[in-house]
Amino acid sequence: MDRRRLLAALAPPLVLWAVSAAAILGACVWAGESPWRARPWTQGDAGLYLDIARHGYTLHRCGADWCGNAGWFPAFSWLAAALHALTGLSLVAAGVGLAFLFHAGALVLLWLTFLERRFTFGALGALTFAAFAPGLVFHESPFPMSLLAFCTLLHLWLLLRGRWVAAGLAGAVAALAYPEGIILALTSAVWLLAQSGPVRGRLRAIVTTSGLTAAGLGVFLLDQRLELGRWNAYLLVQRKYAHVFEQPFAQLENALSLLHHHSPFAVTTIIPVQKTAGITTVTADETVFVAALLACGLVAIALRRPLDRFGLLLAIWAIAFWVIPQLESEVQSYRIEAGLLPFALFLPRLPRPLVALFVVLAVAVSVPLARLQFQGWLF
Repeated sequence: MDRRRLLAALAPPLVLWAVSAAAILGACVWAGESPWRARPWTQGDAGLYLDIARHGYTLHRCGADWCGNAGWFPAFSWLAAALHALTGLSLVAAGVGLAFLFHAGALVLLWLTFLERRFTFGALGALTFAAFAPGLVFHESPFPMSLLAFCTLLHLWLLLRGRWVAAGLAGAVAALAYPEGIILALTSAVWLLAQSGPVRGRLRAIVTTSGLTAAGLGVFLLDQRLELGRWNAYLLVQRKYAHVFEQPFAQLENALSLLHHHSPFAVTTIIPVQKTAGITTVTADETVFVAALLACGLVAIALRRPLDRFGLLLAIWAIAFWVIPQLESEVQSYRIEAGLLPFALFLPRLPRPLVALFVVLAVAVSVPLARLQFQGWLF
């Protein structure tokens, strides 16, 4: 492929990525911050990921609890540290650059694989949705969400192609990047069990793909054992957040209750943010529209006969990634939804009015949410 054809092939995802990146920079300015300073990019957990890149893991007593940065996964931090060492960029610049790079990479991967470079309304809508994915600010800040999205898309594509080892390795990086990544070991196993063919072959594929994905978690645990002398350092740090099991629709119920009393998107004009049960109106907007997209996408898959392999894989993955993280209390909805960029794959299956609606909602929510993050309102 010559240079002109290559640029033509990559133009749609890169142009949309540039627009979304400009929107994030604009949200930073809207928040009263300069995007050229480190402070707005190190809000919340971003500082912890950069701290892992700078010092490695830490663990220490803080009263009756354990504190330190051991409660966060390391893949993004390791890559940021490597980029910092190779280029001399500051760790903040390396982290932001890495996040931008993986978000752009996720869009390019989506366009070249699942969307097959089709200039259809559904495909372009899906690409636009991914460019302004739920939790966009976390895809273009020093967080592992863009890395998770890229590895998830790659894992799903390789799984469909029957490349078990490569799919397992992509899943392993996802599992090493963020806790949700380990769910890929489950979804790949369920999907492979549902396929036709000899049982022995399916079991072999499960052992390879799911086993390699789970190995990413093993690398994480081994690293903490070597650095901190404990296998359970992650659990020790997370214990103080008092996570308990709850029914998976609690976040959605809270969001619907909040929106019942406040007009949608009110957060764009109400600062300080009005909070109910720890959920701001803009995160409630996002929670409701993501749940609506999931419901519409699952209906579209169910109505298609015969049920296609990709539709089944997408449904299994989407349900697991939406439901399982919500079984744990004290996890903010926007953290869950930031891992759902591949929901874009639902859009080519939907009617045009719904595609347009979900794209508009994604843009309308992602920029105000970014403003909140840059102002330090999200935690």
